[in-house]
Amino acid sequence: MRPLPVRRAYDAIAPEYDASVAPSAWVRESLWTRLDVLFPPGSRVLDVTAGTGLDVLHLAERGVRVTACDISPGMLARLSAKAPAVPTLVADLQRLDEADLVGPFDGLISTFAGLNAAADLTGFARAAARLVRPGGVLFLHVLNRLRKGLGKGGLLTVRIAGVEVPHRLWSPRELARVFVPAFSRSRVAGQGILRPVDDPGRFSRLERALSGLPVARALGTFFSLELIRRG
Repeated sequence: MRPLPVRRAYDAIAPEYDASVAPSAWVRESLWTRLDVLFPPGSRVLDVTAGTGLDVLHLAERGVRVTACDISPGMLARLSAKAPAVPTLVADLQRLDEADLVGPFDGLISTFAGLNAAADLTGFARAAARLVRPGGVLFLHVLNRLRKGLGKGGLLTVRIAGVEVPHRLWSPRELARVFVPAFSRSRVAGQGILRPVDDPGRFSRLERALSGLPVARALGTFFSLELIRRG
């Protein structure tokens, strides 16, 4: 069987991935500020699109117990080279129920558009409901359909390392509905509302002020969505 396009694409860019996302470090740091609030030391967290482990390493250095999953063996190999003690598992987030994962987790995270490359989140939502404890947090960070001006369930083809990878873009409301009734929506924040995501310096204070406002937060290039597992 030929590997999935998303796996081939991310295996190909794994050696350069960290350098390629360095200009958007301010976005990741804003996510870390929130993750640090949600997951104190000792928390157990599953990162389902861990990539080369940028978020995993941040959490692990704070004493969070992280399990790292990704569809790309090449990306996880980079993670393991940096942090050999972190458990890793090659897994497709759409088929997590087939992976060797044992809950409960205090939280499940996916950042930097990992979910956008999945055609259907039904299987992921089912697995999340099983793996996250009641009161636990689902923290999702995705590309914003509203910013791209696409229709409901908007599709966008992204070329990565010469491989065409279809991306499904979401609005905050659409994405939250996927996880009902097991989860309830808690918080939305936008990133890249005024400040370009790959610009390390412009509009930093204004961007921070706008990120949580009800109207502006849905207009970012990205948005982060927090959902709470119902009891």
